[in-house]
Amino acid sequence: MSSWPLRTAFAASFALGVLVVSRGQARADLLEDRDRVVSAFGRAGGEVVFSGTRFLFDDESVQVAVPPSNAPCVRVAVIGSRGTTLRARFADAGPEDREGRATSHAGALQLTRCGAPAGRLVVVNESGSGAVEILAVGYRGAMPALGVVLPERGQVEVRAPELPMPMNLAAPERRAQAARESALREGATDVGEVRGRAPAGTGQAEVTLAPGCHRVTVVATALGAADPTRIDVDAEMRDENGVILARDKSDAPDARLEPCTTTRKAVTVSFVGAPEGSVVVVATARFEVASALPAAFGDDARLRMDRALRKRAAKIDGAPVLLAQGGAGLARVPFETDRVGCYLAVAGIADGTPHGLGLRARLAGVDAEDERGSADDAGVVAFCAHGERRAVVEVEARGTGVHWGLAVFRTSEHAGARR
Repeated sequence: MSSWPLRTAFAASFALGVLVVSRGQARADLLEDRDRVVSAFGRAGGEVVFSGTRFLFDDESVQVAVPPSNAPCVRVAVIGSRGTTLRARFADAGPEDREGRATSHAGALQLTRCGAPAGRLVVVNESGSGAVEILAVGYRGAMPALGVVLPERGQVEVRAPELPMPMNLAAPERRAQAARESALREGATDVGEVRGRAPAGTGQAEVTLAPGCHRVTVVATALGAADPTRIDVDAEMRDENGVILARDKSDAPDARLEPCTTTRKAVTVSFVGAPEGSVVVVATARFEVASALPAAFGDDARLRMDRALRKRAAKIDGAPVLLAQGGAGLARVPFETDRVGCYLAVAGIADGTPHGLGLRARLAGVDAEDERGSADDAGVVAFCAHGERRAVVEVEARGTGVHWGLAVFRTSEHAGARR
């Protein structure tokens, strides 16, 4: 680990919370379903090229690289709990790619690609939270449909071509209003908006950011004759020196930027994709940093940790039971549980130029992971001890001159716990 100085000692405490990762019956059922799919695909001549587990919070997405296969076709199965709603697509799939994008049925979906590499897979959890099993197999000839392998899930099949966004969008003005209302419900202190016309479908808005974390939502309104289901607004935010603070190029009707700053800044929000002549609303909101986050690692780490917690709807209270720090590369932090508790770990980049941060918690029978790509600068994982004393929290930081801070909080005691 780095010799970068830690400016405060760690403290032990107990906190209340509700975010846990359980390895109970739901997890066992999920693993059983995965094994059934592996077995069925194997009997059909499939060769597993990727098998992994990701824990997804509500409204969270993850990208997974699918290794190349020597076989001409690749079948991907994504299996979550029956109560989750998942969407998945190959990263380069177009809206008319029938087999390259799908929506789950009873928590399961499948994708197929033949004649071209699968590349990267994008999985979005639209509702619910929990572990998601992702499996990719290369094959020749016929492969059974997922609905045949898992009949209790219903008819899991390739769906009709989907538009890049849902057909039942709320009206643009209502979405702009909903962005403000949502921010207020989540504890935002400063909520406002600026409006401007986009004569050529592009434009800019000047915004001033006070210290803290912000959410900026860009919505095109007054659409005229434009089809609202075909709109995809992208946006980015730059400071006075031209440095990009946030960017959203996702496949969605509205853009969302979530920058954090330790100083007051004048920034420019640039957007593209709005219909010609539409009115663009830039809704802004600022959030106070969670008081329980330690100041030991500096303001940048604290802000990034706070943003990661808010994105995952995770709450903390009280003092952390463990603090640690490190630099670029992979660090393993041993952690001793009390055998009965559930814990939440949050890590954030403190300084340097980050190019991604992965956070994992490992103990017997439980793996929790949060890693979202090169733009990520913070992570959150939750896990329960389930009688195990020893755990390891792994932090993998990529970038130039980066240092990170890690805080672990005890959130609750899991049901049926015995010391």
